Amino acid sequence: MKSNGRPAYLQEAMPTRDDLFFYPSHDRAEYFLQGIAHAKLAGAAAWCFHTDVGVDFRAGPPFVEDRLRSYPEPEWAFVNSLNARVILQASNGVNYVVAEGGGGGGVRADRTAGGPGSWEVLGVSALSGGPLLSGDRVAFTSADGIHYLQAAGGGGTSLRAAGPGIGGWETFVMEKPGGGVIRHGDSITLRANDTQWYIVADGGGGGNVSVNSTSQGPWETFKILFVTPHSSG
Repeated sequence: MKSNGRPAYLQEAMPTRDDLFFYPSHDRAEYFLQGIAHAKLAGAAAWCFHTDVGVDFRAGPPFVEDRLRSYPEPEWAFVNSLNARVILQASNGVNYVVAEGGGGGGVRADRTAGGPGSWEVLGVSALSGGPLLSGDRVAFTSADGIHYLQAAGGGGTSLRAAGPGIGGWETFVMEKPGGGVIRHGDSITLRANDTQWYIVADGGGGGNVSVNSTSQGPWETFKILFVTPHSSG
């Protein structure tokens, strides 16, 4: 126990040189980043264990996330914080995708900087749960935490950050060459659900973002950059 009465494992990373429990870094900054991540994981696990999350499937199979959100416990913040946050870089290597106003409006690829808390940061989660894999159906939330990226009309026109929830128009298929786990710095494409339409940054970046391309080329390719502490090597 710490002097504040809390268990140490909820606050600090546990550096070890044991081969079975390898800790990747003894750098002080990295140590505390890992400590924060461990605390969030422990809090999420504890919340799930003490909460009744039984699901009544008679009205249809709901998302477990929606079920968890229906509970008022403050520990939901731990669960929510585990969702990956990413920045999408256009293929020109200069511009980033941005949800104007942090959400509720248009989407462009004309920003030259992004970081935690900025309009360029998007939350992303696989609808099936777990780590992001090539071929997963995913949904993106804008920085305001309220709106979802949406292929207007289901595809063929514009990309907006105005979706009120996860539906067909807010669902995208994330793919990368060769398949496998989606990692920091990977090049990916995003297709609107079960359609032929891909998200495209006009000119490879610096302008509008649409969902009206039927091919996978440089303009339809984005580099996915995970925001710490969710980044993976």
